[in-house]
Amino acid sequence: MVSVVETGLLALLVLGLLGWAALAPLARAHRDLLLPAAPVLGAALLCVVLSTTAWFVDAGGGLVVTAAVAVALVVVGLRRSRRPWRSAAGGWAGAAVGLLVGSVGAAVALLPSAWVGDGRAMSPNASHDIYYYVAEAAWLAENTLASVPEPGAVPGAGNAVPADVPMRSSLILPLRIGQPMVHAALGELTGQGALGTAMVVMALWVLLVAPAALVTGRLLRLGRGASTALALVSVTSAILLQQVYQQNVDALLGVSLALLTVGTCIAAAERRLALWPAALTMAGLVGVYTEYALFVVPAVAGGILLRRPAGLGRRLARLLAVVGVAVLVAPTSWWRGIGVLLVQRDADALGSPFFSDGWYAAVSRVVGTSAIAGPLTGSRATLPLVLLVVLGWVLAVLLDRYRGAWLLLLGVGLGYIGFLTVEHRGYSQMRSASLLLPLLLVVTVAGWSALLRSLRRSRRVPRAARVAVASGLVLSVAVWAFVNLRSAPAGLDRGYAASRHVDETYDEAAAWVDELGGREGEDVTVAAPDFVHQLWLSHLLRDDELVSYVSLRPDYLGVQSYWAGESDRYVLVGPGAALDATGGTVVEQNERFTLVDMSAGPVVVTVPRELVSWVPYAQPDGSMIGPDGGDVAVLRSAGTTGAVELMLGVSEGPGTPVRVTVAETGRSVTGAVGGTGVGTVVVDLAALPVATLDVDLGADGVTSATTFTLIGATRVP
Repeated sequence: MVSVVETGLLALLVLGLLGWAALAPLARAHRDLLLPAAPVLGAALLCVVLSTTAWFVDAGGGLVVTAAVAVALVVVGLRRSRRPWRSAAGGWAGAAVGLLVGSVGAAVALLPSAWVGDGRAMSPNASHDIYYYVAEAAWLAENTLASVPEPGAVPGAGNAVPADVPMRSSLILPLRIGQPMVHAALGELTGQGALGTAMVVMALWVLLVAPAALVTGRLLRLGRGASTALALVSVTSAILLQQVYQQNVDALLGVSLALLTVGTCIAAAERRLALWPAALTMAGLVGVYTEYALFVVPAVAGGILLRRPAGLGRRLARLLAVVGVAVLVAPTSWWRGIGVLLVQRDADALGSPFFSDGWYAAVSRVVGTSAIAGPLTGSRATLPLVLLVVLGWVLAVLLDRYRGAWLLLLGVGLGYIGFLTVEHRGYSQMRSASLLLPLLLVVTVAGWSALLRSLRRSRRVPRAARVAVASGLVLSVAVWAFVNLRSAPAGLDRGYAASRHVDETYDEAAAWVDELGGREGEDVTVAAPDFVHQLWLSHLLRDDELVSYVSLRPDYLGVQSYWAGESDRYVLVGPGAALDATGGTVVEQNERFTLVDMSAGPVVVTVPRELVSWVPYAQPDGSMIGPDGGDVAVLRSAGTTGAVELMLGVSEGPGTPVRVTVAETGRSVTGAVGGTGVGTVVVDLAALPVATLDVDLGADGVTSATTFTLIGATRVP
């Protein structure tokens, strides 16, 4: 874990320096105010520059250009006599507070990594999104946007491999790629690559939420205490931390940029801040998470337009100037952003943790007294925290100077969540609620801060009452942080998370292929049907362009097979594939994978195919569960002829005959596999080195829901 911390600190330092450079042209008062958020501004600057350079150079080249831009900004600051190295003690103190508060959330975010001892990619729950972001970042580290990857159906048929499909999808649809650009640059800078920095980058994005919230509070005139409280409740929110475990990497960076965009745009429109930082954060947000516009635009528009008519024209002109500069510095981000908003999303009539289990479960998960994943636990603090949040909204609308922003944000945001709930669009509702909550927390804190200001101004309210209210709010913030930090990791399983970690076994398997696989892996076929294993194997073998994959899940990899049906010398076998091999044929082996030499003796490898209808993961015993009609590929070493014996389990129907048909010849063999027990079916493959079998459970007494388990396959002596 030491390397994880070192990598994170190096990335934080780089972003901080870039942000400091972005602040160099500003007046000292503005620099001091924004200094705590310098790393967020650094990420925005990196995203803005890379959005243009990525068309011409890879991430490493873009990083060099960004450094040159940073130097130019410092030169501009010097020519303006800004002396950017000078900052007030208050600015540095704010930066220290922001990083200290943010480190609390970052530590919880890194909890799964602490279990396994490193920061390489892992999926601590059932989501695989981290693969998508790592694949994008790895591709951007080596390629430009002008070269769209085109994987073929078989090795060597295109200019890309299945591991490049996520990037192709992002470019063709299009999807947002600002965060993967930044991730790619940081991976190159630290020397750890996209895979090695995956978890560190997510924890870093969590950490930056605190300084972003702190500065946003100051920009919205909440005061130091209220701004610090906003930073703490924002970074400890269980919903925010669950996005780490769910691997919503883009959204995590998007939160900080969304908060800052609201604060900087309103302040810039009021001439309390220069246009540049507002334009920079806006352009960064467009590149990283364009969809945040649904909530950010109403907040900014309400804060600027729904005010006293005096000065409205000047405020509007300043806002338009901010937008103009933001478009000017990152035109391609805006072009892609429009495309992102126009992408047709499929309806998702699924459940959501924020409505499926009733209103009490929903609100307890929102305020963090129950884990989002797992059973409902609740707490005595649930209703008080809900009242605290909702009353804060009411107070903000009634008392805060930016009541127009909060009124429009609440109307649009809560209205949209309500619409998604009524329509039962579960995934969209869950994601929208996760994005909206950080902004709603700003409204809550703004409301209570406005109440405290009103109490201080009132001569009729005794000092003891003001102290009591302030003390109660401090206690409430502490309770919020405690219950949220406790519930955030509650749904995680340590053993399950470790099983989905990209550990050294993957590196060893990739090294075997590099050493023995011939030119670009042309002598290797991969038989690894388990979803997690094939994802990360294909990523680590992406430079071995001629490696074949018997079966793939198209969810992320685009194709169901990347194989011409040939019989290669080496087969890399992973969980979910059955292997019968003599000792002399096993070349290498570790806890996950086995490399066999098909030319060294009798070998039989049986692999599920057409994986969309199979259970995605191998069972603890290494078997795979498949459907009625599931395809199975059998690979045999040269000279191994005759029959193979399939060991199968059937889910129901005692004495049910299982028919297995050799697809190439049309011959069929029927054997009896009793009930939920295990039986064998012998199939004569004659001299076929590669065959595809179809397991048909269509006999009498078997329902359409019947499944079978491929437990093993051996050659018949």
